[in-house]
Amino acid sequence: STAGEVNLGRFLWFGRGGAELDRMAAVRHFRIAAERGDAEAEEMLSVAYRIGDGVPQDIGKMLEWARKAAGQGNPAALNTLGAAVLSGMDETADMAEAVAVLTLAVELSGPSELGGRAAANLAAARARLPEDQRARADARLAAWRVVLAAHR
Repeated sequence: STAGEVNLGRFLWFGRGGAELDRMAAVRHFRIAAERGDAEAEEMLSVAYRIGDGVPQDIGKMLEWARKAAGQGNPAALNTLGAAVLSGMDETADMAEAVAVLTLAVELSGPSELGGRAAANLAAARARLPEDQRARADARLAAWRVVLAAHR
């Protein structure tokens, strides 16, 4: 099952549940589940590609997998996309896009460690959003809401 692949991947990724830490094996299990459309597995693949653990570091693949997971409403992936714009890793998106995805990351993660990181990233993105891009940020947020509504 997809959930089983994700769970096994997590055990291997973190070295828990009696499993030895094995990031390459974890990535294989995440890939199986991700190719079946599992958002959590897609997000974990984006992490692996961002840090280059279990796979060679590849920012393009990180963004590809994060976008897939974000399109299903995965808050960690939404935060990853916004953070990638803030850090300059994603030069294909602008600050309006970052504000949109980070707004959703905050909303979907609630009060949590992830929510706190997303809120800090959102504050930074809003501070860097040019005044003339506010309407674009609102439009991108509305477009993302339509995408996410389709996955509910």
